[in-house]
Amino acid sequence: MKDKKKGNNLSVFIFFTGIVFVIILLSLVIASVLIKDKAFSEEENRNLQTVPTFSVDKALSGRFESEAESYANDQFPFRNFFVTTKTTFDVLTGKRESSGVYLGKHDYLLEQFKVPSEKENERRKQAISEFSKSHTDLKQYMMIVPNSENILKEYLPNNAQAVDQNKYIEDFYSQTKSFGIQNIDVTKTFNENKSENLFYKTDHHWTSEGAYLAFLEAAKTMGISANINYEKKVVANDFKGTLSSKSGFRQNVSDSITVFFAEENSPKSVINYLDEQRKTATFYESVNLDRKDKYTVFLNGNHPQIKITTPTKENRKLLVIKDSYANAFIPFLAPYFREIVVIDPRYFYGDLEELIKEEKLTEVLFLYNANTFFEDSALSNMLLAR
Repeated sequence: MKDKKKGNNLSVFIFFTGIVFVIILLSLVIASVLIKDKAFSEEENRNLQTVPTFSVDKALSGRFESEAESYANDQFPFRNFFVTTKTTFDVLTGKRESSGVYLGKHDYLLEQFKVPSEKENERRKQAISEFSKSHTDLKQYMMIVPNSENILKEYLPNNAQAVDQNKYIEDFYSQTKSFGIQNIDVTKTFNENKSENLFYKTDHHWTSEGAYLAFLEAAKTMGISANINYEKKVVANDFKGTLSSKSGFRQNVSDSITVFFAEENSPKSVINYLDEQRKTATFYESVNLDRKDKYTVFLNGNHPQIKITTPTKENRKLLVIKDSYANAFIPFLAPYFREIVVIDPRYFYGDLEELIKEEKLTEVLFLYNANTFFEDSALSNMLLAR
């Protein structure tokens, strides 16, 4: 009799579990229809995959299948909620990695460095080599910035399988040196000053302190007499960056954002956001401190092309080809160059060769963090399209 009762209870449990599952499934289907697709995620500070367009070439190359998979992941209803819930459960069970981010010691989130594609890496070397050889009239510099996972490796959780960035950076520097490019290696000085708050805890970027330390190192190579004093000011205390959103780790920690203001008698710059047809006299967009991604306070985030003019005595004109790490770095460069033209290859579709001629540029700086440099193909695409 008891066995029969247990069997009935089990049947009822299975029945109601099935009903709940069907309701959840239908809710997700309905939500996916009613909720509009998002093109950009403020939480993760990246573009999301929209509905992929079909073509025979895409189907044969596998790109359509890849885009369709990315679309399903990026546009999944209530995605952020499910990511956070899963990560919370993982932390409770002892897991310290999520979506390529380690939950490290001292509340640091550390982004994993992925082994670069050998094929893409060779293509990248070819692209920079061809550019360098065709522009021997330009002084050329390269800075690949090691990420926090590299510099703060002692903060990694136990048994973390971290890939050594250094050998890839050093290998690339050995190649660019043979091209005639002057390398600016900040790894040593970062390791010697790792206690100086060089990286945010919740974001993948370096801090203003990290950018300034790198500038002082770059000044030695670029022939800059760094003689400007700065006043440091904390402009935000509640910054939760992209690594927090990407990973789903919700530790009770926020970052402070510090801005360096040049002394009053230093040269004043005009920043021209060409895509917006807007000019300003400040490197810092304070209104962005009210946004989720407060790092966009620096140079108003990423843009295809920016032109900075400063009334300097010397007629030095610099091209900066970069990722978002440069946004906190460029304000330190500006007082020493008559013009700085800033290009982000991820968004720039203009004619680079024509730009170099028109602006009569005299120098070029490639400035990237190691993760973006070895993962992103936009730089190679732009240089090889010349």
